Amino acid sequence: MLRLLAGWWSDSGGEGTGALAALLGGLSVLAALAVGARLGWSDAVGHRLPRRWVDALYPLAVAPAAAAFLLAGRPGALLGGLAGALLHVAVPLLARCLSPGAVGRGDVRLAPALGALLGLLSVPHAAAGLLLTALLGGLWAALLVLAGRARPEDRLALGPWMLLGAAAVWLAAPARLL
Repeated sequence: MLRLLAGWWSDSGGEGTGALAALLGGLSVLAALAVGARLGWSDAVGHRLPRRWVDALYPLAVAPAAAAFLLAGRPGALLGGLAGALLHVAVPLLARCLSPGAVGRGDVRLAPALGALLGLLSVPHAAAGLLLTALLGGLWAALLVLAGRARPEDRLALGPWMLLGAAAVWLAAPARLL
């Protein structure tokens, strides 16, 4: 995402819609990271993802990111954002249906925002965010069980791993995975 924003800025020469797209995208990144850090801490410490903070992601991060892609001449990215949101909500909902309590309501509410942000880049970005979430969360759970600090039936916070996986893909992945 950062390389994409830099490209929009340099292509515009710091003027016009490309520059505005880069600024909106940059504000979106900062807002997502700030709200995400707050949410991650809250879930890691108290196993809660406060609704007001999750809901804040939409106007503070998702909407400016979507506007940035529109201004940059990539209106098709909005379909990717929608597909990413649907993908990210389908997986936790399925897990919640198959094993009640495996995924919390806050995780299900957080998922579409993260999926939309990743899907704006591409649907493979959204899929990569889900995969990284599962890998990071699973690795952490396995380490806790092996260290004797948790039992396999214990509940672990998923939000920090969702946020970390999404942030890693959003900030580091190339602008196009396919």
